[in-house]
Amino acid sequence: MKHLFKTLSAAAASAVIAVCSVPTYISYGADTETEQKYTVHYDISEEGVFIPADKEGNVPELNDVQVNPNSTFLITDIEPEKEGFIFSGWTYDDIVGYTADDVCRVYESDITMHPVWVDEADDNMHTVSFYVEGNEEAKDYVPDQKLLKGRLVTIPTWIFPPDGYKQRGWTDGVYEFAAYTKVIVHDEDITFTPNLKKLYKITYTVGDADRINGVTSLQFEIHEDAETNLQALDRFSRSGFKNVGWHCEDDGKDYDGYAVFLMPSHDVTITPIWEPIFYNILFKPTSKSSDNIKVQGYTDTYITAPECTVSKEGYKFSGWKYDDVIVQPGEKYLIKGSKPGLGISFTAVWTKIPDYPPYSHVVNVYNYSTNELLNDAQLYGMWTLVSDGGVAEPLESIDTSKSNPAVFSYEKYLDEKECSFKILPTNSDSKYFFRKSSYTIKTDEENHITYHNVYLSEKMYGDANCDNSIDMGDVVIIMQSLANPDKYGYEGSDRNAILDLGLANADVWNTGDGVTGEDALHIQKYLLGLCDITAKVTVSPMPE
Repeated sequence: MKHLFKTLSAAAASAVIAVCSVPTYISYGADTETEQKYTVHYDISEEGVFIPADKEGNVPELNDVQVNPNSTFLITDIEPEKEGFIFSGWTYDDIVGYTADDVCRVYESDITMHPVWVDEADDNMHTVSFYVEGNEEAKDYVPDQKLLKGRLVTIPTWIFPPDGYKQRGWTDGVYEFAAYTKVIVHDEDITFTPNLKKLYKITYTVGDADRINGVTSLQFEIHEDAETNLQALDRFSRSGFKNVGWHCEDDGKDYDGYAVFLMPSHDVTITPIWEPIFYNILFKPTSKSSDNIKVQGYTDTYITAPECTVSKEGYKFSGWKYDDVIVQPGEKYLIKGSKPGLGISFTAVWTKIPDYPPYSHVVNVYNYSTNELLNDAQLYGMWTLVSDGGVAEPLESIDTSKSNPAVFSYEKYLDEKECSFKILPTNSDSKYFFRKSSYTIKTDEENHITYHNVYLSEKMYGDANCDNSIDMGDVVIIMQSLANPDKYGYEGSDRNAILDLGLANADVWNTGDGVTGEDALHIQKYLLGLCDITAKVTVSPMPE
């Protein structure tokens, strides 16, 4: 890039070449690390040059200007005069001209501004053309101009970029000029052409990083040689990590957020520089902050869950919970991190100490479909007692209309060599079916209490396929289970195999003898309206 584009900042250069854009590139001064100053001197030592007096007869002083490095200043509105010449503006390089109140930038050296003159006796006009190859209509927007030597031609804002390119001002083949730049006309014609820069892609991607929240990549088109600010460091979100910079995989360099990046003449890929977050992890046994326990660690490292330091009357401590994870004191916990801006805190899990007496079996009976306690079921529990006298199996009657849960103490059996308790399946004449697969037993060893969770499903006689209706599909599943039990029988290989509840529902003929072809025949008769199926059917004795 030629130096003439330095008359505008990178942001201004990209902004002002758009049609009808307003230049917003003025920056008055800049902070520097040193006291270095540079001088802007207006040279009017040329023979015959003078500063005319104002209306009051005072001659304005054309003083030097002191500026910081890489800062801007405004061109003076004092205009010198010279007999036989017209003042056109100021220049320090005899290429770019400036008029009153224009903005000029000083980099790292003193500069001297000289007047630019137009000879009143000169009538030799020079043609200034803006040529766009293959676009004749461009002349309607940027027509040729006829100007004398010493006049200033302003670079237009019109742009004509082809696909895949961006136009950054105009060029005379030697220098590149941003829009609004004033170029001095010399003693020859000038032809400007669009200053085209090829567009390339800059891709931001998280790569193979895990725990990303939201977008994983961004892509922009930037033209070659353009100075662009990199994205903010929070453009990607990763649980447990913070982005501390950008890494360019093409040049191998690391950059800060918003850092200026010079776009090369090829696509580039930018990735975050992830750093694990250091957490002060809180373990909260109560709502009082003074009870909190603090454990520190980085993302993807292990911490040890602490002991609970408080107690709660009527409750026992059952662990520390964070999200869906519960850890016990002394257990290791891998810090996977939280979303940016969020911390990690565990709360104590307190389990109410039951009111049941110790050495008890507590039986909860639920409706399998609704998960609500049943109040109209009857079933049995059976003890298994082993002593020197042999084995005894006394029964306990469970009537949920009287109590649910039902509680049975085994303190009276503590002297037995062995003592166990289990729930028996429902009788065949019960309207409920015992879901053996859902029956769970959990023992509270500390309090010597065993909990039995029993699930019952209400039978629907005839509904062999358990679809809550009675139709020929029930007949089919019965016949299939009998003909091919390995595939369609209970626990058969086919996903449509008959269920345990289906077996109970299918046993409608001579209930209690298991499923037979007579059951399928009886359902067919029911569908034809020849019999009732709501009550169990027993076989009549054969006549003598």
